[in-house]
Amino acid sequence: MIPTLKEAIKLHQANQLDQAEESYLQIIKNNPNVSEAFQLLGTLYLQKNNLEKSEEYLLKYLKVNSKSSLALNNLGILKKKIKNYEKAENFFKKNIKINNHWDSRVNLGNLYLEIKDFKNSLTVFHNLSIEKKDSKVLSGLALSYFMNGKVPDAIHLFESLINENLYNSDCLFNYAFCLNKLKKYKESISILNKLIFLEPSYLRAYLIRADSFLNLRQMKSCENDLNAAIKLNGESLEALTALVEFLKREGRFDEIVEILKNIDFDSEENFFLLGLFLHAKLKFCDWNNLSSIQHKVTKLASTHGKGMDPIHFKYINDDPEAHLKVARNFWKEKFNFFKYELEINSSSEANSKIKIGYFSGDFGDHAVSHQVKELLINYNKNLFEVYCFSSFKRSDELNSEIKNSVNKF
Repeated sequence: MIPTLKEAIKLHQANQLDQAEESYLQIIKNNPNVSEAFQLLGTLYLQKNNLEKSEEYLLKYLKVNSKSSLALNNLGILKKKIKNYEKAENFFKKNIKINNHWDSRVNLGNLYLEIKDFKNSLTVFHNLSIEKKDSKVLSGLALSYFMNGKVPDAIHLFESLINENLYNSDCLFNYAFCLNKLKKYKESISILNKLIFLEPSYLRAYLIRADSFLNLRQMKSCENDLNAAIKLNGESLEALTALVEFLKREGRFDEIVEILKNIDFDSEENFFLLGLFLHAKLKFCDWNNLSSIQHKVTKLASTHGKGMDPIHFKYINDDPEAHLKVARNFWKEKFNFFKYELEINSSSEANSKIKIGYFSGDFGDHAVSHQVKELLINYNKNLFEVYCFSSFKRSDELNSEIKNSVNKF
């Protein structure tokens, strides 16, 4: 007996997705003109993360009803999931223009946060907050304040949401994230403990808490959280990268090789991990398949070169153009990731001094530092501000002398 659309929807609402899927397919097979089933099936496939099928059925429904708010919003969510941000933005904006759809407006604000367009995220969430006191909106607004350097406004709003019991999981995470970036690690951990108690599967909560533990030198707790994140989702690139970076810091290179040996390095987003894999093999003298890995690194660097640390790339390639491409892409991503910290920590007092930055791994008892010591120590402080960015931690007499002489180290 063929189920009715009402019966299929009931299964869908009860989260019986397999049975609902079968019912929708039977309905469509029996009567292809039941167009509403296309939209519902596309939504169901989105829930099951079958994005190809989801897009197929949602687009079919749009051919029948080009103004469907649900289909347009879900297509925006789908494109955001696969990081096609331009198309996601287009779907959200189209839905807002046609339907003034609330969820698409919230999703657009979150998209801007994800792509680090904090000026636009602030505008979107500010406008939404005027219309409705919604926890998702106010949490997004608070995070947008923070990312735009309005730290007191952000913290005040987060605290108000928590005190008034208007928070959700994302609000707790965003607040903990901000506390972590302000180096208030214990306070961040306290908020994340609450979040993980309420929602044990919130993967990014473990990663931020791990970072706070790391900065407090609580290494065992840090490692436990990283392993918990991997257990939740072993395919999460963010979790995998955090664990590998931790093991690299601890000098456990054999474990890095074991973890990464089955990764698909042909994927562009995994190119960064290929550099860590190569670096780890070299560190503990594992020469197995090294030449084929070197060849793969060189080949992939010529096509995209995204994400790999230039220091890792230098081990296997002498082509200056290839080095330039890898370094340019690496630092472009790094700048996009850290630039909000410049706004958060920037001084409100403008001055006309020329700012000079020195980047090096050799600020210490090293030939390079001995050569530039006088320059770093005796510059005209009335005309210049000097900032040193060190790749490594050092503690020796020359390092201390330089550190005490420049404006910021």
